[in-house]
Amino acid sequence: MKVLIMQGPNMNLLGLSSKDRLTLDKLNKKIRKFARSKSIEIKILQTNDSGKYINYIHRNRNKVDAYILTLGSWHPNAFTIKESLEIINLPYRIVENMQHHKDVLEKSIFDKKNIVENKDFIESYNIALTELNA
Repeated sequence: MKVLIMQGPNMNLLGLSSKDRLTLDKLNKKIRKFARSKSIEIKILQTNDSGKYINYIHRNRNKVDAYILTLGSWHPNAFTIKESLEIINLPYRIVENMQHHKDVLEKSIFDKKNIVENKDFIESYNIALTELNA
């Protein structure tokens, strides 16, 4: 299985707001380690630009089997991202850090069944990868 992991807005600043000093680099290393243990190929990209985010989803549609997305503050208004995922019709999960985005998740336009919320951010990715690989 091949999965594209799209790290969205402000994920490059994760270490500044993380209580446990988790940086994006550390997070991505832990995701890669878990994916290897499950024989899942992953590609990880990060952008703060919603247009580039959508282009990455489009460009990789024939190269991956699923997506894992982090949308952060885009949740309530990510209509183009949602429409792209519906058109492409590949499985996906949205992973969010509950401590930082609880208020935004309440306004999300995405189906709750596709959102993985967990107090442990790393575990959320592990859950998403496991669900998509089932």
